[in-house]
Amino acid sequence: MFKLNEIKELIKLVDQSSLQELEIQEENSRIFIRKPSRTESVVVTTPIHPSYLAAVPQATMQEISPPATSVPVEDTNKAEAPKKPLHT
Repeated sequence: MFKLNEIKELIKLVDQSSLQELEIQEENSRIFIRKPSRTESVVVTTPIHPSYLAAVPQATMQEISPPATSVPVEDTNKAEAPKKPLHT
């Protein structure tokens, strides 16, 4: 396994040399270093995981009832005038 200081040294050597890439393989370890080309572009994308989608609340279809119309309410406290005179 490569040590961090060895990896840093290899990167520095490749950077300062005319090499474009370097690959070293030892027992169970392999390192590959490549200089970026001048025409190479790097695109970083983040995949959308289903767990993120589950966290987003979904719009639901709800039956919306129309607003109740107002019906005039009779005032039951009103007294009606008698149709016949009270005193005879």
